[in-house]
Amino acid sequence: MWSPGGNRMAFVSNRDGNGEIYVMNADGTNQTRLTNNPADDGFPDWSPDGSRIVFESDRSGTYDIWLMNADGSDQQMLYGGPGLDVTPKWSPGGDRIAFGSNQSGNTDVYFINVDGTGLRRVVRDLAADGDPEWSPDGSRIAFYSDRDGLREMYKMNIDGSGLQKMASQQLATLEAPAWSPDGTQIIFSSSRNGNLSIEGVRSGGSPTSLYTDHPSTDASPAWSADGSQIIFDTQRDGQLSVYSMNADGTSQQRLIADPRESSDPVLSPDGSLLAFVTVHDGNDEIYTSKPDGSGQVRLTDPQLPSNEPVWSPDSKRIAFTGTTGGLPSEKNTDVYVVNVDGSGLIRLTDDVAVDNHPAWSPDGSRIVYQSTAAGKSTLQEVGSDGSGQHSFVDAPGQQADADWSPDGKLVAFSSEVDGNRDIYTANADGSNPTRLTDTPEADSSPAWSPDGALIAFVSGRDGPAGIYVMNADGSAPARVSPTDGSSSDPVWRPAAP
Repeated sequence: MWSPGGNRMAFVSNRDGNGEIYVMNADGTNQTRLTNNPADDGFPDWSPDGSRIVFESDRSGTYDIWLMNADGSDQQMLYGGPGLDVTPKWSPGGDRIAFGSNQSGNTDVYFINVDGTGLRRVVRDLAADGDPEWSPDGSRIAFYSDRDGLREMYKMNIDGSGLQKMASQQLATLEAPAWSPDGTQIIFSSSRNGNLSIEGVRSGGSPTSLYTDHPSTDASPAWSADGSQIIFDTQRDGQLSVYSMNADGTSQQRLIADPRESSDPVLSPDGSLLAFVTVHDGNDEIYTSKPDGSGQVRLTDPQLPSNEPVWSPDSKRIAFTGTTGGLPSEKNTDVYVVNVDGSGLIRLTDDVAVDNHPAWSPDGSRIVYQSTAAGKSTLQEVGSDGSGQHSFVDAPGQQADADWSPDGKLVAFSSEVDGNRDIYTANADGSNPTRLTDTPEADSSPAWSPDGALIAFVSGRDGPAGIYVMNADGSAPARVSPTDGSSSDPVWRPAAP
């Protein structure tokens, strides 16, 4: 396991007759034993700042979670439950640790704060679930489960929503809700039929319409500017690709005729172009094309793996995230902006952190994004020309999911406090953060209606994760998606011209 700086490695060796944790330099020199006892110590993982190591040990008679400084000093038990506590992983924000435990009778995934408080069972299933791995931005975890009879990998949001079998790495991200200009309809991904399909519902919660029902995975739906077409990701051709269909679900066809995988389709606000991600020579790159898939143009350099394309309000620029670095410990993700013809590339952020999920202000002058630069997930703001980078809001907890109100006066976001994620709003200058939801279950991914009167969001408050709509002041929340399965990726239908 590489240290965050990439200059050291932690590893386990039984050269002394039992498992002990060592560190060494990147070139293999200066091997140093950190643990020294008759027990087995294993699964070391560095804190994001490289100052501490979490590991599992059975020195108390059963496996528990332990912490120590990076030089091996101050070894102490972080958590010792009634069962086996194993495979700890430090969160990218540095404030929590995920691990597997069978204290409930079967193995599940738990979170605990680094000070030993806030123990929370995240994965609840009668199957064996374990070996958690954090996503780089700390918003999701991957884990192994035998719930379908085989040991397979799943992904889910850290609030327990968005559970998905990892058929593809590209399909893991839950997208924030996007409303249609007239605010009347949402399309979303639903798992209630046993696989991810695309469904639609009126904002008032009327019966849903099933748009796709394929044995493969269909996800990430988006409307065309005139509301006549829907584009989405699918694996029905044996690889990830982009498809389109009519607004009633008919005429489903592959849009990007390319043997390489394509994903994350996003139509420009004026409807003239489609941006998407294509895998080329092992790297993700951003392309544009006409809405019918013709006229493809590559925007990003092959040496800069790029994801998350987001159109500027005037359809002239695209914000995206790009990753630099070689070794995993050296990788750095930042926010970039490029003109629609591929010129004028600007790197907006440049720090040793994960900066992602950019959100344009309605006038196109500013971008709010998510960053781990402060040691936890926070919201930062920068001018679209790269000027004036600063912390956006002084709010408690870990912040994410920024979305501007249509008039540019407010920003909705989610923040995790006391182990629970809720929806907040703040003024455009980051002042006056106001909590809109307060339930025991997690609320996330807020999105404004076109008139600014409503906010859609994802919540697990009534069982499986679903789509909810509430007034902009937080009142009258109501579920609009089905209750017999998990739903995600809500997108509002545009008004007909």
